[in-house]
Amino acid sequence: MSSPTTPTDAYGPRPGRMPGLAVATAVLGTVALLTSPVVAGGLLGVLGLALGPFALRAARRTGAGRATALIGAALSALAVAVAVVMAFVLVWFADRSRDCYQYHDVGPWTRCVQQQFDRG
Repeated sequence: MSSPTTPTDAYGPRPGRMPGLAVATAVLGTVALLTSPVVAGGLLGVLGLALGPFALRAARRTGAGRATALIGAALSALAVAVAVVMAFVLVWFADRSRDCYQYHDVGPWTRCVQQQFDRG
């Protein structure tokens, strides 16, 4: 019975075969960047950054997926940066509009926030 072939069998990497870690890093980086404006993407970006070195090591070993791993790591880093900036913006906005939290309807709250920013 023959053993199953792997991307790193005796004949080298199979052509067209992408290492799973490189793909996982790229997918995490893409999803992280898309969700980073709501800050949750920052956590996915950190996970993508953590997988990046492992994906690059696997790409070096198999000879495939280096560009995908690098793109995934770059997208993950960008997602973390966007999430950090958005967190600062949200904290700044919350501090600036803290006097408006007494309103539970959108209309009065909007007018209050406008007044807070007009006083600036």
